[in-house]
Amino acid sequence: MANYVDINFNFFKNSFTSDVNLSLDSSAIKQSIKNILLSFPGEKSFIPNFGGEIKKYTFESSSISNSILSIDIVELLNTYEPRINVQSVTPEYKNGYLELKLKYSYKFNGSIVNENAVITLD
Repeated sequence: MANYVDINFNFFKNSFTSDVNLSLDSSAIKQSIKNILLSFPGEKSFIPNFGGEIKKYTFESSSISNSILSIDIVELLNTYEPRINVQSVTPEYKNGYLELKLKYSYKFNGSIVNENAVITLD
C-alpha cells in the first residue's frame, strides 16, 4: 500500500478502475513540489498565500536572484510540503530557462529517502 497518494495531473482514465490515475509515493511528492512552485499566491481558494511567484525570477539577473530564490523556495516548501526536508536548492539559468535542482529527503516505511528533482521554468 502506498504511503503518499495524489491525483495524477494528466487526468487520464485508469483502464482497470475507470477512475483517474493516481500518483504514488515519490511521484506524489514530486508532483506536490512542482504544484507549489508553479502556483501563484491567490490562485488556490481558501489558501490565499499558497504558492510562490517563482516565475518572476525567470527574467531576473542570475547573480542577484539566486540566493533570494533559494531562500524563497526553501521557505515555500517548508510551509506547504511538510513531508519533505529540503537539503539544497540550486537555481541555474540555461538558454533562457530557469532550472531548479532540488535535493530533499522524506520518511518512507521507517527509512529516510533522499531524492532529487529538476523543475524547469520557461
